[in-house]
Amino acid sequence: MASLVGFAVLAYDAYKKNIQWQIIVYVALAVLLQPIVKVHFTKEVWNIIDVIIGCFLVVLLITERKKV
Repeated sequence: MASLVGFAVLAYDAYKKNIQWQIIVYVALAVLLQPIVKVHFTKEVWNIIDVIIGCFLVVLLITERKKV
């Protein structure tokens, strides 16, 4: 549930900044990680997805800090 809320907040923030690609990515991640309707992948696939999402968030955090 926390990931759904977190990505929804990030999508709203990207909407306020008018960054279209971030809106699409955050909404897609919110839908993928939402707890209501389970998306069935193997454990290995979920691990890969988690690593990709984590790397994406770290890269985004670093690039956003450089802008400030």
